[in-house]
Amino acid sequence: MALGFILPMLVFQTTTKAQSQIDDLKKEQDTLKENVGSLRDKISGIEERVATAEGDLAKLTKIKLSGYVQAQYMHYEASNAYPDNVFMLRRVRIKFQYEPINGVVFVLQPDFTPGNITLKDAYVQLNDRWLKTFSLSAGKFNRPNYEVEYSSGNREVPERSRVIRAIYPDERATGAKLEIAPPQIPLKLQLAVFNGNDGLTIADASGTSINPLNNDFDNHKDFMGRLTYSFKLGHIGALDLGAHGYYGAIKANTTDLLKSDYTYNKSLDNTGKLIKKNRTP
Repeated sequence: MALGFILPMLVFQTTTKAQSQIDDLKKEQDTLKENVGSLRDKISGIEERVATAEGDLAKLTKIKLSGYVQAQYMHYEASNAYPDNVFMLRRVRIKFQYEPINGVVFVLQPDFTPGNITLKDAYVQLNDRWLKTFSLSAGKFNRPNYEVEYSSGNREVPERSRVIRAIYPDERATGAKLEIAPPQIPLKLQLAVFNGNDGLTIADASGTSINPLNNDFDNHKDFMGRLTYSFKLGHIGALDLGAHGYYGAIKANTTDLLKSDYTYNKSLDNTGKLIKKNRTP
C-alpha cells in the first residue's frame, strides 16, 4: 500500500510541475508578444519620422542655390585723380533655381552690386518631358546668342566682348523663347520674341526717361532666331556651324535721326517713325 500511495504522489507532483512550467512559458510568450508589439510601434514611429524627413529633404533638393562675387582693383593714370587706386565689387550674384515638378524650372538671379540692385534673370522654363526636344521660356533671360548664353565661368575672360555689349545692351531681354533640340540630332533651333528696348534708356524731347524700368513703350516687338549644328571631330572636339538673325525696330521720339553716314536727317515726320535695327551675321 505504501508503494501504491507514493506512485500517485509522484505522478501528481510531476504533472503539477509541468503545468507550472507551461504557465510560465505562456507568461513569457505573452510578455514577448507585448515587447514585440511595443518594438513594432516604435519602429513604425521611426519609419514615419524618416518618411517625413525624406519628404522635407526631397523638397530641399528641388532648390538649387549658386552665386559668385567678382572683385576688381582699379588704378587711374590721371594725375588729378584722388584716390588713384581703389578696390571695387564688379558683380555680386546669387542665383535661385526651383524645380517643383519634373520639367518646370523657375530661375531668379539678382545682382547686389553696392548702391545698385538689379534683376538679371527672372523666368520660367517648361521642358518637354516626353520627346525631350522642346522647351519654352518666358520672362527675362539671356538672348539666344553664342557668346551671350555662356556664363562668365565658361568664357575665356569674365567680360563679354564690346561688340556684344553694344549690340545687345544688358545681354538679357524680356520676352518668350522656343527652343528645339532633338536629343538624337546635334541640331538646335532657337526662336525668340522680345520687347526690344531692354538695356536702353529712352528719353523724350525734354530728356526725361519714358522707360525707367525698361518697360516697353511701343507696340513693336523684336524677333530673334538662331540655328546651330555641331559636327564631332573625333578626339579633337567638335565644330559648330550656325546662322543668327535679329529683326526689330524702335520708335523714334525726336525729329533728328542719325543716318549710317553719321549725318542727321531732321524732319518733323521722324517722330514716331519705326527705325529698323536688323542684325544678321
